[in-house]
Amino acid sequence: MKRVYVITLLSAISVILAAFLVHFFLSEDKTDRTVKVGFVYVGDTSTAYTRNFENAQRAIEKQYGSQVDVIAKYNIAEDSVQGVLQELVDSGCELIFSTSYG
Repeated sequence: MKRVYVITLLSAISVILAAFLVHFFLSEDKTDRTVKVGFVYVGDTSTAYTRNFENAQRAIEKQYGSQVDVIAKYNIAEDSVQGVLQELVDSGCELIFSTSYG
């Protein structure tokens, strides 16, 4: 079971870093660029699955500092995810990651 958590964490970090790097290198002004990233969590950090994604989120915040602005939403039910996703888009999120919906 621990192997599954490690694979999940590594997969999440890899996808997030790859997306951020592609976005960063394709942007025109790299010096003053801040990327806004949203995370939508089906649970909270009491579950290992969500905690792994949150660890990836924190790794990104640590690695990129002021170049990334993170908005995290916790305990989002499946029937209300659409509203939360729209809220993140409206707030300017360029990348949005969710843990599990559907």
